[in-house]
Amino acid sequence: MPGKTTPKKRTSGQDETGASKKKGARPGKSKKPTSTGGKPQASKGHGPDFPIAGIGASAGGLEALIALFKPLPADSRFSFVVIQHLSSRYKSAMDQLLSHATDLPIIPIKNNLAISPGCIYLAPPEKFVSLINSRFRVQPPRSLGSGVPLPIDHFFTALAEARQEKAIGVILSGSASDGTLGMKAIKAVGGLTVVQSPDDATYASMPESAMATHMVDFILPADQIAEKLIAVVTHPWISANDTPPVDNQHRDRALARVFSLIQSKTGHDFSGYKPSTIHRRIARRMAIHQLHKLSDYAKLVARDPAEAGRFVKDMLIGVTGFFRDSPAFATLQEKAIAPLVRSKGPGDRLRVWVAGCASGEEAYSVAILIAEVMAQQGIQLTVQIFASDIDPQAIDTARLGSYPENIAEAISPSRLSLFFNHSGGRYHIKKNIRDSIVFSTHNLISAPPFANIDLLVCRNVLIYFKPKLQQRILSLFHYALNENGILFLGPSETIGNVADCFATVSLKHKLFRHRDRAEPSRHGINHRTGGMGHADFDLPVHVKTSPTLPDLSNDIERIILDEYAPPAVIIDPYFEILQFFGHTDPYLKMPQGLASFNILKMAREGLAPKLAECIRRALTSGKTERAEGVAIQYAQHLILATITVRPLQDKPAGKQRLIVLFQETPERDRENRRPPSSSDADQAPPDVKHLEYELNATRAYLQATIEELETSNEAYKAANEELQSVNEELQSANEELETSREELQSTNEELVTINAEHLQKVNELTKANSDISNLMESTEIASLFLDLDLRVRRFTPAVSRIVNLRPADIGRPVSDITTLMESVDVHALAHQVLDKLERQTLEVRDKSNRWYEMRLMPYRTIDNVIDGVTIAFIDITDLRRVHMLRRITAVFERSSDAVTVQDFEGHILSWNMTAEKLYGWSEEEATHMHITHITDENHRHDYAAKTRLLQRGEKVAPFKTVRIPKNGAPISVWVYASTLVAGNHQPADFATFERPIDR
Repeated sequence: MPGKTTPKKRTSGQDETGASKKKGARPGKSKKPTSTGGKPQASKGHGPDFPIAGIGASAGGLEALIALFKPLPADSRFSFVVIQHLSSRYKSAMDQLLSHATDLPIIPIKNNLAISPGCIYLAPPEKFVSLINSRFRVQPPRSLGSGVPLPIDHFFTALAEARQEKAIGVILSGSASDGTLGMKAIKAVGGLTVVQSPDDATYASMPESAMATHMVDFILPADQIAEKLIAVVTHPWISANDTPPVDNQHRDRALARVFSLIQSKTGHDFSGYKPSTIHRRIARRMAIHQLHKLSDYAKLVARDPAEAGRFVKDMLIGVTGFFRDSPAFATLQEKAIAPLVRSKGPGDRLRVWVAGCASGEEAYSVAILIAEVMAQQGIQLTVQIFASDIDPQAIDTARLGSYPENIAEAISPSRLSLFFNHSGGRYHIKKNIRDSIVFSTHNLISAPPFANIDLLVCRNVLIYFKPKLQQRILSLFHYALNENGILFLGPSETIGNVADCFATVSLKHKLFRHRDRAEPSRHGINHRTGGMGHADFDLPVHVKTSPTLPDLSNDIERIILDEYAPPAVIIDPYFEILQFFGHTDPYLKMPQGLASFNILKMAREGLAPKLAECIRRALTSGKTERAEGVAIQYAQHLILATITVRPLQDKPAGKQRLIVLFQETPERDRENRRPPSSSDADQAPPDVKHLEYELNATRAYLQATIEELETSNEAYKAANEELQSVNEELQSANEELETSREELQSTNEELVTINAEHLQKVNELTKANSDISNLMESTEIASLFLDLDLRVRRFTPAVSRIVNLRPADIGRPVSDITTLMESVDVHALAHQVLDKLERQTLEVRDKSNRWYEMRLMPYRTIDNVIDGVTIAFIDITDLRRVHMLRRITAVFERSSDAVTVQDFEGHILSWNMTAEKLYGWSEEEATHMHITHITDENHRHDYAAKTRLLQRGEKVAPFKTVRIPKNGAPISVWVYASTLVAGNHQPADFATFERPIDR
């Protein structure tokens, strides 16, 4: 069958760490009778939340299913639901075949059937199966853009919603990529994901597609999967109904140890996440590694550098999709995006920030809504969408803008045609939408926010954080938004104690509008050096309480800082501003283009050179550095200022910070603070002194720029990533051929599966195989089968071109059938074959002058019994023409004229020995030449005109031309040209016979 591959050699099991696992003794099997009917009772002691394993299999999956179920005990604690690509046109024997491999009851799924533990359920052919309230729901499949339904993805997604962390997804042998998105959904809710090792699978496409998501917990041979599932499901941290069994006295200490190790290895701080989320993820990791103490898991994180990254990956997985919660997106478009677009003028900039964008679906959804509103209102804006996420792999996926076909379930056909290109079995975002979005890795907890935002989308991110951290991030969002900017949250998220910062647009769909607070400290975002995850971080969150002394102290402190302290900022060693103090506008301005808090990019004219030099000296020496009399251009006049850079040390985090203070020089001190100069320099013209100052400033700035080249790479990273994404898009075009091959394999999956189920029933096809065997002997399609009475038994459609046969003629004597052959008695020839049992071959011609080789042979069954006559007709018309051409070629070679064959573009295809002697070039040399190379320049136009006449099929009378041979001496020749006709009776090439005129 097309696409079938030889099963690969099995290898020992590997977990996600890549370490080999020795195969232990398989659990014993109970010998109690099997049952394929009736409703099994739930095992005693199993609640309604028992684990359910969804198993997706396709081509080559039968062998893997048998290997998986063989070691399972009859008292299994969880249920299996097998989803395969089956056709309703054939009756499946899957339950009978699997019953030989397991003692578990095997039950076909029916609508509203209750699911129970300890059973294997088989999905019906060409149906979508889901779970609602522990009962199966069966419905017709929804075909996507390619017309290919994806039942495995559908069930896995439903299983994740129904069972959360008790959902298990298993992908076995199969082609294409069904099940990949479903595995992501299971992983997102904390479930377990397992795939069959590609080396163990007959078809590796489905396992490899799931592995490409980097969301697979185990990669194992099929016969080791059951053992691993039992070990994980029975782990006490998974099977416990509430808090995992751990000594509470040491739990907090061990958790703190785990958080500290993960932060030191990855830079991610999870201390602000909700404890329930943390406990579920840690329990999952401990079950995977078969650890029973939290302190042992802390030791594993300490000694295994990769485990911290796996834990972070588990924590950062989020469920997303195009237009997820479509009513909310419709409200967003109507009540937020449309008013924002109307408030802008043509050519204005609309800035959007999608925080926690995951794999990009939400960001592209917002971009599509904006494009639709601009088209409706006839307004063209410059749209800048900043889509950020903490997971670099998710950002890489988002940049590609390539998604599988099942996104068609969430996107209308009109949007698919307007904003997507469909190729290679995937949907690709169109360039105009892709170019409006900048994807970047961004830590929402610790990194500075994007600024001047009109629309901020952050859905289903805050639900993982503790209330205090939620309030801090919401205050940060308030700072990032413009006046009347819109905040769009998830359905389970609220603005909590910062309600005075936002006005409600739609409470149902979580849309809020920015409004200024009464306090003047809106811009006082406090990025302390320890990062947002530490207790000393504090954003201004305004809770309505009665005034107390601490509140007055905070107000007094703020007033003193605003009135008497100089403006200042805190920066890190990479020149990024972490916090602002006071009125910094005379010294710093918001940069143009990509949002950045780099102090050198924000510095006003005249400030950057001295500022860069001071910061560099302070970083090198660790001491306070100062620059006096710095001239700064502000509001069309110069101000003189003193810059002070003082190093700070964040002891808890061990990170270096610097505080930069700006002090304007008073009028009375400006003359005294003027830089000293020599008497000669005082007498220099003002223009010369100004040029000297600019030269010195330029030198300092150039030196600082050279020494800080390494830090500047961060600023170019985003642009580089965009170029990489374009390159990846181009590379994806090269993969379309491979994708097409996989799609062809997918269309054959049903036939492959049915073939595997019917291997035991091959004897029923013996009669058909006898016909096929004799047909193959004839090596041609045009075949006629006669029985012992020389009556028509069967014939192929091609025979009707030679013999006047119709389906109704089956059973008629061959002597009653007329043929298109001249002087051929088919009945007499067939009778001779039956009498002598010898094969006969003869050449015959039909009335349309086509020649056939007619082969007659005895019809033999597989048991070598003579049961009639087989007649095959092989078209040899072209073969006879070849023989004729060979004779013509012999004449061609012996001709006394120079004979050439040319195409209508002027390329020489061949010429004979006479042409070699006449013109001096060998045939090998000539076939690399153009006819103009040997034609005199004055005759080329006329020769081309004759060629065009020949190409149109017109006759050309002999004509004269001048050839230039290899020795350069022109030769006048007569040319006799004739068109060579192809099989479709159209001119293909032409031949010339050329004879010197003086001959």
